[in-house]
Amino acid sequence: VTLAKGISLLDLCPKIQTLDGTFKFMGIYSKNREEWIITDLASHLNSVTVVALIDSLGDENISFILMETKITSIVMESINLKKINSLKQTNKTCNLRNIILLDEEQKDEITKAKQLGFKIYFYSFNFVFMHF
Repeated sequence: VTLAKGISLLDLCPKIQTLDGTFKFMGIYSKNREEWIITDLASHLNSVTVVALIDSLGDENISFILMETKITSIVMESINLKKINSLKQTNKTCNLRNIILLDEEQKDEITKAKQLGFKIYFYSFNFVFMHF
């Protein structure tokens, strides 16, 4: 619920008008992991359509998806940041401006992303265990 509130309060997924109607999109560029599912659920709570990106798509297809959906925010592992930074340098990221990182491993790429104009958020979550 906290992530869902953050997505809404920070307006990370604004409404996008397309030929097929009005949509809100959130990109996820990560291997399967717990945060992937939490992001998916938080997106659904905000009526946001999740767009999954995977390595096998290649640069041109990732750029095409970003252009078609006009995604403004993406949740991702920092290992994929080099590809996104490269696309940004060649103006192939369209409206993408917010990156929610699941880790901080690629510090040089994080610094570069900030220099390229991305707003960087770091994903963290705390679980409250309840006993019934």
